[in-house]
Amino acid sequence: MATSDKVYSYSIFIFPFKFFVLSNGKKLPINPAKVVEMMKPVAQPKAGWSRVAFKVDDPERYAEWQYFHPFVRDMVFQTARTSKKVNLEYLTREDYDELTLEYWKCSKWNSEKEECEKYEKCEPLKVRVRSADLHLYDNQIGLLTITTENDGRFSFNELLKFNDLARRVYPPFLGAMDDDSSITAKPKRIGLLADRISLSKSNNDNVANSIPEEKFPHKTIEEYENYLSDIISKLLKPMEFQGVEESKEDQHLVCYESFTDDRMFLVSYCENKYLAEKLAKKCCAEYAFETDSDWYKFVFVDGGSKGVENTDYQRQLITRHTYPRWADVGTLYGLTRYSFVGLTNGSRFAKENLRIHLRTMYYQIALIILFQRAMLLEFSNRVKNIVDEVREGANVNVDQLVKKVKTLQLDFISFTTKYSFAEVSPQEQGIEIYNQWSKIIELDEHFNEVKGEIDQLADHVQTRVSHETDKSVKDLTFMLSILTWWLFILTVWLVLFGEFVFKGELAELLGVAGTVAGSHPVASWATWGILVLLVGFGLLPFLTRFGRRGKLNELWNLFRKFILGRDPDQ
Repeated sequence: MATSDKVYSYSIFIFPFKFFVLSNGKKLPINPAKVVEMMKPVAQPKAGWSRVAFKVDDPERYAEWQYFHPFVRDMVFQTARTSKKVNLEYLTREDYDELTLEYWKCSKWNSEKEECEKYEKCEPLKVRVRSADLHLYDNQIGLLTITTENDGRFSFNELLKFNDLARRVYPPFLGAMDDDSSITAKPKRIGLLADRISLSKSNNDNVANSIPEEKFPHKTIEEYENYLSDIISKLLKPMEFQGVEESKEDQHLVCYESFTDDRMFLVSYCENKYLAEKLAKKCCAEYAFETDSDWYKFVFVDGGSKGVENTDYQRQLITRHTYPRWADVGTLYGLTRYSFVGLTNGSRFAKENLRIHLRTMYYQIALIILFQRAMLLEFSNRVKNIVDEVREGANVNVDQLVKKVKTLQLDFISFTTKYSFAEVSPQEQGIEIYNQWSKIIELDEHFNEVKGEIDQLADHVQTRVSHETDKSVKDLTFMLSILTWWLFILTVWLVLFGEFVFKGELAELLGVAGTVAGSHPVASWATWGILVLLVGFGLLPFLTRFGRRGKLNELWNLFRKFILGRDPDQ
């Protein structure tokens, strides 16, 4: 067997995204259960999206269930208990039977000019679609997966090309070809972009709106800035990709946005005895896989030439990204930031066990890793949004700011307790793979970085609260001093002129018996004039400090908050 011979393989493509309600330009949270209601699940997966609970009803599911720690199962498997604890929703569908990928290749290369002189379209690659699955979590993170199986239809080299092209959700930007203004023509011709990808159904349902198909048509760069493959967008309907819908009027749309670049995450497994035996060979204490181009391209998902031309550096990369526990028998696992692959020799043990392990346990570990990474990115984004809000305006409401930071801290604590794990499995291999993969993704470093960002933001807000509190105390102290001054003026005034007041006009208003108002008109007017002058003199420092409209509003808010005990925003 050679790499050009037909092989058994399967590939799982994972699309991480964030979902939310778009209302008046704001992204608001939505319960996953409501999203499921929108998807209108049916009873049978063969008819569309179906809500399915995990049941330990066969040996394969029992092994998958027991592989994980009990506190990890709540996140991985949707059961009646799980949905109450972490609010996980899981949907699956099996109504798509086949995925077809069409692509071009260079059939005549000019070495002198270092360019391709002739391109030709290749035989389409067709794989069986086992299922499409949708995982929705209560913190607005979603994972869409598409599981495909190649039961000997194409070779290992074609598998490399299939994995590379099928995971793209929008085209790479390489510029236009000399004879074509389309920005998708060049990547299609040189084999970096599929000419067409489609999903089909066996029930002859060929309604255009129900068959996802992506041709990466001719568009301008501006149109491709907010573009997503039709394969993804139609599977996630009626949710709308935000880049497409943001120009529409707000209609409380349920939208989503991607957490990836132009390529989906890949989990892939291949049985190839020839390649497995070749990679297991040793020479001078070095395994062949450490410098083998085929293994490098499989691990790093290179469909054409490998993405490194330095043997020493390639060895460093492969050593770091390969799990070699079973290397002597030709079983290898590769882990990167965007892929998890497995290669076996196709033995009976591999077919009955390893084939299942990668599709179940290791696939679930991939979902956990992707979810954790997406959550940390989301926390970083939330910190950035709060910091931008503080920077944009000096008159940020401190109480609202405190609430946002407290909510952020509480959500981070919830993530830490429910979804951040030191280990996910009691099994030795599960521990080793999770630890190695976490180091490659740099989960611990990212976790500590996000935690530091949140702590710094909380410290800044606390400093700001202390500053505002000190300022409020100073303002209240000033107000009390003014009030004391007024009381002093009133006391002096009453002592000196109270006799005239209570015997004059004020006595009449208060119903006090006796009046001599007519006997002392000058004294009466002088008395009131002195009071007005003294009050005016007492108001001068008050108006100097709070005379502007904004300051008066600030004073009113202080009065409502500290005297009346009300929130100024209510």
